[in-house]
Amino acid sequence: MEPDVSGLWIHTHQAVSRKLVNTSYPLGSSFASQNLNPFIPKHLAEWVEGSAVSEAIASLNIESLTVKEFNERIRPKEPIKMGGWWCRGVLWKTGERVGNWYGQGKPDKPHQPEGSKPRKYLTGSGMVPDAIFLAMPDKDYWAKVHADKSIVRHWTEGTKKAGAGLSIGLATIALTGVWNWGKDGELAHFVKEWAQPETVHYIDFDSDYAANPSCRAAILKFGRLLVECGCEVHITVWDTQFKGMDDFIKAKG
Repeated sequence: MEPDVSGLWIHTHQAVSRKLVNTSYPLGSSFASQNLNPFIPKHLAEWVEGSAVSEAIASLNIESLTVKEFNERIRPKEPIKMGGWWCRGVLWKTGERVGNWYGQGKPDKPHQPEGSKPRKYLTGSGMVPDAIFLAMPDKDYWAKVHADKSIVRHWTEGTKKAGAGLSIGLATIALTGVWNWGKDGELAHFVKEWAQPETVHYIDFDSDYAANPSCRAAILKFGRLLVECGCEVHITVWDTQFKGMDDFIKAKG
């Protein structure tokens, strides 16, 4: 473990030590179906089989949307042509579901507006960049983690990857993109609430950041802002054959 020139700490996966948080809860909680559309088997399989998310956590968070519902939530300039899954998350203080338009979704085929690259994951039009906290079987999970400063906070790209981290006991918070921890060089509202002095944070962004200058810049800026809040910040590194933390967890446990 060595600091880089910015004062942030770089860790390989072997070096990570953390306090694990209990995520072993029974299925079938009434909270699982609270205000959610049902999910279809292929979307559950994508999370559970494809990304190593526990069924208990996946079933709480994913909804399957029709193409009409997807367009109503995303409100894109050009219509989305496929339905897909949606994850809206909860308010961390209460565990209550957030509204329909706050969250992240994935159409069954990437959305490609004219003149743009295909977009695999989508967020609601006009959604302010901020953290997404996945629903947990214990409705008070996030409030308990926030109150215990000894629990390491993990930050990752996307809700499905956060589900993979939560499934192995890591308190993992989703961002919808590497720059979406804030706006105009400032931490977003919910992110700042979690940047408590003396807390430890791991930035678990995709392993290809080494070849992506924009992603590297996003990590350094995010890390420095957390350090300015009095946090200890680490950057997690794993073999680049595994892109996301969910890929690494699926392969290595």
